[in-house]
Amino acid sequence: MTHMKKFVALALLSSCFGAYASTDTCQIKNLREVIVFTSGSISAFKSDFQGTVAAGGDVYLEDFYLDQTKCLSLTSAGQAALAFGSVKNSMEGLKSVAIMNARVNGALRSNGDIYVSSANTDKAIGPKRPLTKNSNYFKFEKRSITPTANFNDLNRQMITLSKELAALPSNMEIKVSGNKVILKAKNKANSITLSTQSLPLLTENLIEIHAKENQQVTINFEGTLVALQGLGVELYGSVRPADINWNFKDAQSLFIKNTANAYYGIPGTVIAPNADVEFYEGLITGALYAKSIIYTDLSKGLKTGQINDGRPSDLPLE
Repeated sequence: MTHMKKFVALALLSSCFGAYASTDTCQIKNLREVIVFTSGSISAFKSDFQGTVAAGGDVYLEDFYLDQTKCLSLTSAGQAALAFGSVKNSMEGLKSVAIMNARVNGALRSNGDIYVSSANTDKAIGPKRPLTKNSNYFKFEKRSITPTANFNDLNRQMITLSKELAALPSNMEIKVSGNKVILKAKNKANSITLSTQSLPLLTENLIEIHAKENQQVTINFEGTLVALQGLGVELYGSVRPADINWNFKDAQSLFIKNTANAYYGIPGTVIAPNADVEFYEGLITGALYAKSIIYTDLSKGLKTGQINDGRPSDLPLE
């Protein structure tokens, strides 16, 4: 992420920049209204998030796509620094916003500074001037905004959801055959607890979920360090991704790479309130809620996984 680091360093050298405030925004009150939430920061490379992203810390995206046409595409409690990509709607970074070689189709919002370099920002309207003569690096007039999301409240919702799911009794039928784990739902609310110590989890494994539409399925994982590499998930019956939860209440580190199902990857909501998540070369159809999403130097060249919206279509987004 060399270009991003250079741009952020340049931005931080200037303390005179301001911000543009937009009033055409929405309020995010429910965790389920976003497809990505972290209580901490997000760092991603070649990411594609098909819904609203909310972060309680900083956000660093390079070579990205944020596709959300309702509400807003991104909200960060810290600094939002983005390079080489596209933002489908408005975005905000409460401390500052930095955009380089990207297009923002909505408004740029911040209580702090906004830095724009070689970017298309149609709604970042207001008095501006180049940082240096003949420069394409601009500052904007400073204004104040009302945050779109209460990040502390969203974090409480994430923690509560994880605890409630972890407390559910295991009532699913389970069969383990080689590298295949077969789960069958019997009730309206179904859950199972899987231990990374007792199962050959989770490298090149297959999990089958047999359930009907509107049967809730929760898979609780035990362990502080969990790796899902090459995991395949197949759905049988009429169960939808919106009805499935993958809960990692105690995980401090969650590694997901190369999900095997090209259609929906891991279907459902992945919840890891205490985990730093590494997510590469994969797909989640649903949502990801975690402590943070990280991109390490050891993963150079790998793409951050894609997250598609798998929530019920009637969920209000505004």
